[in-house]
Amino acid sequence: MPEPIPVLADLSDQEKEVVEAARRGVEVVCSDLDVEELATSDDPDHVVRAELIRELLLGRRGELDPRGVRIAGAHLTGELDLAHVRATTGLRLVHCAVPEKIYAREAELPFLDLTMSLMTTLSASRLHIMANLILVGVQIKCDQQESAVQLLSARIDGQINFTGALITSSQGPAVAADALHTNNMLFFRDTKITSDNEEGAVSLRAAHIGGQVAFQRASITNNRGPAINADSIRMEGNLLLSDTKIVGNGVKGAIRLVGSHIGGQVDLDGANLTNDDGPAVDADSMHTDSHLFARDIKITSKSHNGSFLLAGARIEGVASLTNANIVDSRGPAIQAQAARFNDILFVDSATVSGGGEGGVVDLSGTRIEGPLACQGLTATTDRGLKIDLREAVLNQQAHLEATLVCARPDSQGPCHQSGRISLDMFTYASLGRMTWKQWLHLIRFHTNEYRPQPYQQLAAVERAAGHDHNARHILIAQQQDLRRRNPEALGNRPAQWIHAIWGVLGGYGYRAARLGLALIIALTLSGTLGWVAGQVDTRPGHLAAERVTTQAAPAGTPCSFIELVGLGIDRGLPLGTTGLRSRCDLDTATRWGQGFTIAIWCIQIAVWALATLAIASYTGLIRKPA
Repeated sequence: MPEPIPVLADLSDQEKEVVEAARRGVEVVCSDLDVEELATSDDPDHVVRAELIRELLLGRRGELDPRGVRIAGAHLTGELDLAHVRATTGLRLVHCAVPEKIYAREAELPFLDLTMSLMTTLSASRLHIMANLILVGVQIKCDQQESAVQLLSARIDGQINFTGALITSSQGPAVAADALHTNNMLFFRDTKITSDNEEGAVSLRAAHIGGQVAFQRASITNNRGPAINADSIRMEGNLLLSDTKIVGNGVKGAIRLVGSHIGGQVDLDGANLTNDDGPAVDADSMHTDSHLFARDIKITSKSHNGSFLLAGARIEGVASLTNANIVDSRGPAIQAQAARFNDILFVDSATVSGGGEGGVVDLSGTRIEGPLACQGLTATTDRGLKIDLREAVLNQQAHLEATLVCARPDSQGPCHQSGRISLDMFTYASLGRMTWKQWLHLIRFHTNEYRPQPYQQLAAVERAAGHDHNARHILIAQQQDLRRRNPEALGNRPAQWIHAIWGVLGGYGYRAARLGLALIIALTLSGTLGWVAGQVDTRPGHLAAERVTTQAAPAGTPCSFIELVGLGIDRGLPLGTTGLRSRCDLDTATRWGQGFTIAIWCIQIAVWALATLAIASYTGLIRKPA
């Protein structure tokens, strides 16, 4: 015959009452002492041996009521060992003191409720609970090199509730719940959690949460690592961190959401985040199916990578930083390289400060399907860029304020203010509040080096709006900036001179009217030279320009005013004549005549060039490329 299962002998009166209550499904109230007093009490009416709880759940004390083992105000002595227990009824310990460890590894329970209880450790890796895990108001202080609450790979079919909990772990994580799976919600509302380890005060890496995760009004501190480490977490609902106080330390960040997938929105409204040696939020490659709100947030950090990291993130809804205050003394305040925002990116009345060479707001390579609205944004840095928009793609309006970069964006002349912006390969559909002249000012005087694309993009936007005159002005400014900041690209010194002259005469092909005016001036000068030649004596009885010798006009006969002007024009025109040279011409046998001839040849060459440029400019054949 199999040996009988050993059971506890000599039950106290209180323990007998616990057994009887468990059979009837009622709660036993052992005392009404404060939980701290209860932890030191040895009154037999308050004490229940932890081994009895295991016996009850294993069925060694007979059949139990489905409402479970329910005890309030008890002092449990010894370790509560529920490891591998397969119970048919749940356990509720309310306002109990459990000074020694609770083991529930690989246990299966219908429910577990430890509301307002005092403990040192809850070790429950691979625990399976068919309903809820309730840890409301628990007090847990762990001084060992392990987690205060360990739920690694646990499966909770209902909700997990840490509301109002006070959890401290001096060496390990306060809550270690990597690979946790729950089909419902996870609450950390009004909790106070303190830890001192590199993994995270609350670690939820690769967890799967079927509902929302709420840290509202919580205070979470880790002196050596992240306060919340939720890399690769998958949650079906919202992530709520509003009005939380988060203090982390180290390069991993105060809050880590790297590679996470949030089925709802991320709410950081009113949060206060601090990290003295790393980023405040590291959400690189995060994907949220709804909005990202960081309104009235306060962030202080020291990270070369940046304070609020969203590199490669994907935000399906609105992203809003309103009244935010973000300070990073080593790097960007906001770093969102190659992120994707499928709605509006809204930064309103925010104050951001950054250090290092990168932009205070780094949006390089970002794609924004909605508008980019930066209204009332104040960005400060002791060096580097204020905003980096390199290779960003904006499918709608760019609502930026020029004063973000320059206090005098309407000035026409050179600007020596220190604000810098990067716009190379930034594309956008239209400008919002900023005028094209202000945008042009930023391109010319507040980018680090000459780049053609920002000019071409602005010109394309103005041309699409029907403002061709503005577009020509922008493209002329581009060539002037090329000559000012990158003259080597034009070639040697003569080539640079030709470029400058071409700008003056024809506006680099964008002002054909100037060429027409120059052509008129050249022909006028040619006609004037013809008239002057008719006033210069070359030898007795002869002029530099005189009538052609005929029987009716002997040698030395002066030409009329009209004939002299016509002579100059005929000499200057490259094609076509007035026919007046057949009656009046230069006397090329004299030095004066030869001099006037050479001068008019020079004008003729200029007229040829001007006429050619005017035609080519009008047809757009030789406008300077970008």
